[in-house]
Amino acid sequence: MTRVWIPANQLESPGTRRFWDNVNRDIQNLNGLCGMDQTILGPGFEARGIRSPSADVRPWIQGFAQCAALEARRIAHAGVGRVTGPHRIHRARQTSNYFMVTLSGSVRVCVDGEWRRCDEGEACLLPAHRENAYEVEEGQFWEHAWICLLEPPGQAPTARLVRPLLATWPGAAVRHAILGLLESTLSDQSPALQAAWVEVLHAQVEHFAGVGRVPDAFVSLWDRVSERLSEAWPLERLAGEAHCSREQLRRLCQREFGRSPHNQVIQLRLRRAARLLSSTDAKVESVAEAVGYSNAFVFSLAFKKGTGFSPTEYRSRGVGK
Repeated sequence: MTRVWIPANQLESPGTRRFWDNVNRDIQNLNGLCGMDQTILGPGFEARGIRSPSADVRPWIQGFAQCAALEARRIAHAGVGRVTGPHRIHRARQTSNYFMVTLSGSVRVCVDGEWRRCDEGEACLLPAHRENAYEVEEGQFWEHAWICLLEPPGQAPTARLVRPLLATWPGAAVRHAILGLLESTLSDQSPALQAAWVEVLHAQVEHFAGVGRVPDAFVSLWDRVSERLSEAWPLERLAGEAHCSREQLRRLCQREFGRSPHNQVIQLRLRRAARLLSSTDAKVESVAEAVGYSNAFVFSLAFKKGTGFSPTEYRSRGVGK
């Protein structure tokens, strides 16, 4: 197994200080994002909408009208809702693309370890097969519309994103399309009319996803890195597996993550280490090896630089739990 060695003096170089400040922030923001799925519905949560007959019936969509036309576009459910916080949804590995627009109020969305607001006039797309979370803080109000699209493995994806996408978007158009399909379904209009509404819903998500679309090879690269963090990932290998030049990869990483390819690998290593420390009893040496450090001392230096705690302190204080 090839492992990574980072000289201790490199951790202290002035050029990396800003990066480590960001790592510290991101890993501290992992609080509550480790472990199992979590669903906390806020008081007075109410919603209406439509669902596919084959959709996994969650309690909050159980009363939705069934619409067979949704099946053609793999839409599991869509609706409009309102809630007052505390309201929190966390999925360790979401199996669907979840598109939501804020009609009024605000929601916080976890984007690459950082909580960001999605306010009125903005939308967010949480990509499938990623860890995703959003929450409404206590006492805050949020009115929203959403579309949930299934993304089975092996099928062409609707959105190729490496992280949640936030951007401005006309929420009223999404709301009108959802309520139009709901009314068409409840009125038992023809399947062709219902299918037309479904196409509008799918187009809303597809066009929004296009705002942040990145090359498939770039998305696949970071999936492989995450699966093989114990291996060495020099820039040449990263660029080769992304099928682009080193400079193209640098530009893409800066645009998508706000950091270099090398620093993105470090970010992934430390975030995985934080999860292992908070959810397992593995020795520090084993955690270091699992995330690509050949030396536990060097790993501990990097981890403390990134979190403000040594691995032992991080575990004993339950920082990530």
